[in-house]
Amino acid sequence: MLMYPVIIGNGRSLQSDTIIGGYMVPKGTHVIFPHLLVSNSEQYFEEPEKFVPERWLKSDVSISGCPHQKKIHPFVSLPFGYGRRSCLGRRFAEVEMNTLLSKIFRKYKIDYNYGTLTYKVSPTYVPEQPLKFKLTRRDV
Repeated sequence: MLMYPVIIGNGRSLQSDTIIGGYMVPKGTHVIFPHLLVSNSEQYFEEPEKFVPERWLKSDVSISGCPHQKKIHPFVSLPFGYGRRSCLGRRFAEVEMNTLLSKIFRKYKIDYNYGTLTYKVSPTYVPEQPLKFKLTRRDV
């Protein structure tokens, strides 16, 4: 979802001996999937350091001239986890976010021109300074 994911990572305790990246990892080892590293990797995202919300458009939506829109690997972003232990509120959160954001973006143009943010971890990534946005009402 993000240049700076909400959660640090997802973890699992291995239920059997497994090979990860060519290394033998024994059963019972705790494995963490680090969202920050993956979401900022050029292997998965073109220009990962840039804020490009269009990269998250569903693949069935076509925006001509959007070079960032392409199919994203399904395990690159897991803000709600995955599998049996995934977040129960995922669908509700997605519907609520889509509804709220579509209403806001329909009425306002939103700009952020306040410099680079720095983050602290506690246990999620939190900006160290206030977020300031400029909302300009659209003529609808």
